[in-house]
Amino acid sequence: MEELEILALQTEKCLSDKGETWAQYPIYILHFIFRGSGFFNGQRIEAGQMFLIRMNELANWKPDPEDPWEYGYVNGRGAVFEKMLSDMGLDRVSVRPFRFLKQTETLFQLGLYPADPTYRAGLFTAICRLQVTSVKEDIQSAPLTHFQDAVQFIESRSGRTTAAACADTLHLSRSYLRALFDKYCHQSLQAYIISCRMEYAASLLRYSKMTITEVASMAGYRDPLQFSKAFSKHMGASPRAYRKAHLGEAEEGRGGK
Repeated sequence: MEELEILALQTEKCLSDKGETWAQYPIYILHFIFRGSGFFNGQRIEAGQMFLIRMNELANWKPDPEDPWEYGYVNGRGAVFEKMLSDMGLDRVSVRPFRFLKQTETLFQLGLYPADPTYRAGLFTAICRLQVTSVKEDIQSAPLTHFQDAVQFIESRSGRTTAAACADTLHLSRSYLRALFDKYCHQSLQAYIISCRMEYAASLLRYSKMTITEVASMAGYRDPLQFSKAFSKHMGASPRAYRKAHLGEAEEGRGGK
């Protein structure tokens, strides 16, 4: 029988001058924000929310310099860990609220003491049970909840998805999703996806040394010319001109975890 594999269970208090991190890991990293705020894949994250860096997926995150976050994080892998993520509602989206904040933080603090893998696994199991209780108490059928789940799904992938993939993952019809975005966002589903792609591409142009062709590919465009036209229409400047205008941010924005 496969065991729960927890590689780390720690806390971190970020400094206000910590820059943006771009990384891809061969494991899952789950964060629980206890205080402060920051950004994950361009989405603002605050205390009482958790976000998941998925295995082998490029992600970016940074603390808000005005209110840097404090969080607990869990590094894990394997089928048992993936099942527990699903139980916490993280199979469809990468950002969710969590409750029992004080109890969750206390369990993380217990993990600061020297511990073997079995002890860490026990602590994470207790943390998971708190969140599973929270998920079961949610009413998932509400249209607003479906809309929020769709937004989180799209933003966690930086727009690198399709309306069909979003609908299939959330087990909702495309026509229903389109109606939700018309109602709550006053913007079409496709327009929202493109907007997220462009914001992601803008971050890559500002903070990475990728070529424009590479940025286009990362943003989901096979044709760099098509990407340039879409970017220019959305941002009011070509990718090359946008990068030149934001050259000063590149060095400031690079940081590490």
